Amino acid sequence: MKHMKKIIVLLIALALVPAFFLMTGCGGSQGEVLIQERFFLMHVNNIRANLDRYEGRTVRYEGMFFSVGGQHYVLRYTEDCCGEEHMTDFEMPVVGFAVHLGDNIAPVEDNTWVEVVGVIQRFADARNEPVVVVTSLETRSERGQELVRQ
Repeated sequence: MKHMKKIIVLLIALALVPAFFLMTGCGGSQGEVLIQERFFLMHVNNIRANLDRYEGRTVRYEGMFFSVGGQHYVLRYTEDCCGEEHMTDFEMPVVGFAVHLGDNIAPVEDNTWVEVVGVIQRFADARNEPVVVVTSLETRSERGQELVRQ
Protein backbone atom coordinates (compact mmCIF):
# COMPACT_ATOMS: atom_id res chain seq x y z
CA MET A 1 0.00 0.00 0.00
CA LYS A 2 2.87 2.33 0.84
CA HIS A 3 4.38 1.86 -2.61
CA MET A 4 1.02 2.41 -4.28
CA LYS A 5 0.76 5.88 -2.69
CA LYS A 6 4.22 6.78 -4.02
CA ILE A 7 3.27 5.62 -7.50
CA ILE A 8 0.05 7.66 -7.43
CA VAL A 9 1.93 10.77 -6.30
CA LEU A 10 4.50 10.25 -9.08
CA LEU A 11 1.78 9.85 -11.71
CA ILE A 12 0.04 13.02 -10.56
CA ALA A 13 3.34 14.92 -10.63
CA LEU A 14 4.06 13.71 -14.16
CA ALA A 15 0.59 14.72 -15.28
CA LEU A 16 1.15 18.25 -13.94
CA VAL A 17 4.50 18.85 -15.71
CA PRO A 18 2.94 20.07 -19.01
CA ALA A 19 0.65 22.42 -17.06
CA PHE A 20 3.67 23.71 -15.13
CA PHE A 21 5.44 24.64 -18.38
CA LEU A 22 2.35 26.38 -19.72
CA MET A 23 1.91 28.41 -16.52
CA THR A 24 5.58 29.46 -16.32
CA GLY A 25 5.87 30.49 -19.94
CA CYS A 26 8.14 27.64 -21.01
CA GLY A 27 5.53 25.77 -22.99
CA GLY A 28 3.16 26.51 -25.77
CA SER A 29 4.02 28.70 -28.72
CA GLN A 30 2.92 32.19 -27.70
CA GLY A 31 3.97 34.90 -25.28
CA GLU A 32 7.09 35.77 -23.37
CA VAL A 33 9.18 32.94 -21.98
CA LEU A 34 9.91 33.70 -18.33
CA ILE A 35 12.74 31.63 -16.89
CA GLN A 36 12.26 31.80 -13.17
CA GLU A 37 14.60 31.05 -10.30
CA ARG A 38 13.03 27.71 -9.57
CA PHE A 39 13.76 25.07 -12.23
CA PHE A 40 16.15 27.44 -14.02
CA LEU A 41 18.33 24.60 -15.30
CA MET A 42 15.33 22.63 -16.51
CA HIS A 43 13.86 25.66 -18.33
CA VAL A 44 17.12 26.48 -20.15
CA ASN A 45 17.66 22.85 -21.15
CA ASN A 46 14.06 22.65 -22.40
CA ILE A 47 14.67 25.64 -24.68
CA ARG A 48 17.92 24.12 -25.95
CA ALA A 49 16.28 20.76 -26.64
CA ASN A 50 13.26 22.35 -28.37
CA LEU A 51 14.85 25.33 -30.08
CA ASP A 52 12.47 25.11 -33.05
CA ARG A 53 9.53 25.77 -30.68
CA TYR A 54 11.19 28.78 -29.01
CA GLU A 55 13.02 30.49 -31.86
CA GLY A 56 11.61 34.00 -32.36
CA ARG A 57 10.03 34.20 -28.91
CA THR A 58 10.96 36.75 -26.28
CA VAL A 59 12.74 35.44 -23.20
CA ARG A 60 13.29 37.10 -19.81
CA TYR A 61 15.69 35.81 -17.17
CA GLU A 62 18.33 36.84 -14.65
CA GLY A 63 21.92 35.75 -14.24
CA MET A 64 25.55 36.82 -14.18
CA PHE A 65 26.91 38.74 -17.15
CA PHE A 66 30.26 37.57 -18.58
CA SER A 67 32.37 38.40 -21.63
CA VAL A 68 34.71 35.67 -22.85
CA GLY A 69 36.66 35.83 -26.10
CA GLY A 70 34.50 38.62 -27.52
CA GLN A 71 31.25 36.74 -26.80
CA HIS A 72 28.83 37.82 -24.06
CA TYR A 73 26.83 35.48 -21.82
CA VAL A 74 24.18 35.67 -19.09
CA LEU A 75 24.64 32.55 -16.99
CA ARG A 76 24.35 30.77 -13.68
CA TYR A 77 26.63 28.12 -12.24
CA THR A 78 25.51 24.51 -11.93
CA GLU A 79 26.85 21.28 -10.54
CA ASP A 80 24.64 19.33 -12.88
CA CYS A 81 25.94 17.37 -15.84
CA CYS A 82 23.63 19.33 -18.14
CA GLY A 83 25.49 22.64 -18.05
CA GLU A 84 27.49 24.02 -20.93
CA GLU A 85 30.52 21.74 -20.76
CA HIS A 86 32.14 23.42 -23.77
CA MET A 87 32.44 26.69 -21.82
CA THR A 88 35.76 25.86 -20.22
CA ASP A 89 36.63 29.46 -19.31
CA PHE A 90 34.47 29.26 -16.18
CA GLU A 91 35.44 27.85 -12.79
CA MET A 92 32.54 25.39 -12.81
CA PRO A 93 29.83 24.26 -15.26
CA VAL A 94 27.45 27.01 -16.33
CA VAL A 95 23.94 27.18 -17.75
CA GLY A 96 22.32 30.02 -19.65
CA PHE A 97 22.69 31.58 -23.07
CA ALA A 98 25.12 33.50 -25.21
CA VAL A 99 23.73 36.98 -25.80
CA HIS A 100 24.13 39.45 -28.65
CA LEU A 101 23.84 43.03 -27.42
CA GLY A 102 21.81 45.48 -29.49
CA ASP A 103 23.38 48.68 -30.84
CA ASN A 104 22.28 50.80 -27.86
CA ILE A 105 23.14 48.21 -25.19
CA ALA A 106 26.59 48.35 -23.61
CA PRO A 107 28.22 45.38 -21.88
CA VAL A 108 28.55 45.55 -18.10
CA GLU A 109 31.33 44.31 -15.82
CA ASP A 110 31.83 40.58 -15.56
CA ASN A 111 29.88 38.92 -12.74
CA THR A 112 27.29 41.73 -12.62
CA TRP A 113 23.81 40.41 -11.86
CA VAL A 114 21.45 41.41 -14.69
CA GLU A 115 17.98 40.86 -16.03
CA VAL A 116 18.05 40.23 -19.75
CA VAL A 117 15.15 40.44 -22.17
CA GLY A 118 15.62 39.44 -25.77
CA VAL A 119 14.57 37.29 -28.67
CA ILE A 120 15.69 33.66 -28.90
CA GLN A 121 17.51 33.09 -32.18
CA ARG A 122 19.82 30.45 -33.57
CA PHE A 123 23.54 31.07 -34.05
CA ALA A 124 24.21 31.68 -37.74
CA ASP A 125 27.01 29.08 -37.77
CA ALA A 126 27.00 25.30 -37.59
CA ARG A 127 26.57 25.19 -33.80
CA ASN A 128 22.77 25.13 -34.02
CA GLU A 129 22.57 26.64 -30.53
CA PRO A 130 20.36 29.39 -29.14
CA VAL A 131 21.53 32.95 -28.71
CA VAL A 132 19.48 35.74 -27.14
CA VAL A 133 19.38 38.97 -29.16
CA VAL A 134 19.09 41.45 -26.29
CA THR A 135 16.51 44.22 -26.31
CA SER A 136 16.95 45.15 -22.62
CA LEU A 137 19.79 44.57 -20.15
CA GLU A 138 19.29 45.93 -16.63
CA THR A 139 21.59 45.53 -13.64
CA ARG A 140 20.03 44.29 -10.42
CA SER A 141 21.36 45.06 -6.95
CA GLU A 142 19.77 41.96 -5.44
CA ARG A 143 21.32 38.75 -6.74
CA GLY A 144 19.38 35.56 -7.28
CA GLN A 145 20.76 32.05 -6.90
CA GLU A 146 24.13 31.92 -8.60
CA LEU A 147 24.29 28.13 -8.29
CA VAL A 148 21.28 26.25 -9.66
CA ARG A 149 20.65 22.55 -9.25
CA GLN A 150 17.28 22.14 -10.98
